[in-house]
Amino acid sequence: MDSFSAAGHRPATSQLRTPPTLRDWERLMHHGRHAQLLGQQTSALQLTLEALTLAATLLEERLGPPDDCVAAWVVSQHNMAFLRQQAGDTDSAASDLCQAHAGLMALLRDASASPALQQAAWRHSRETHAALLQFLREPGVPAHASALTQVRQALSAHANLAQHCGATAH
Repeated sequence: MDSFSAAGHRPATSQLRTPPTLRDWERLMHHGRHAQLLGQQTSALQLTLEALTLAATLLEERLGPPDDCVAAWVVSQHNMAFLRQQAGDTDSAASDLCQAHAGLMALLRDASASPALQQAAWRHSRETHAALLQFLREPGVPAHASALTQVRQALSAHANLAQHCGATAH
């Protein structure tokens, strides 16, 4: 399922020496946060993109507990959105938030996904939904029409899926 790849930059697991682990992801995220704290935005973005790529691999290849893999992917997407928004790239930030939410919605519709993976996706969709709503409240977002459109479409898809599943929207 390529809805989890980070802009197509994910190497195939078979090309790696050893399969990636959640510990590898944690290490990358730690280094990315450290770079951000030091004001090294370019390094922070690069390390977070690497963490997102690794998280996508963990999720696609099912290389860890479902909830942990989903959480790693969502956290990586949200961190990318935060860094891009800080850099003034509101449209890319909106895209990252929408990709996180859309990826979870795709997992919920995926008949081949395990019940544990779908439950994790449902739990984490609350976070992605809340992040989309929070994004709409950010100053300056209404001025970015494409970002606003992306977010509204993601929220609409969430409501439609929630209705289809017999649940109420968050």
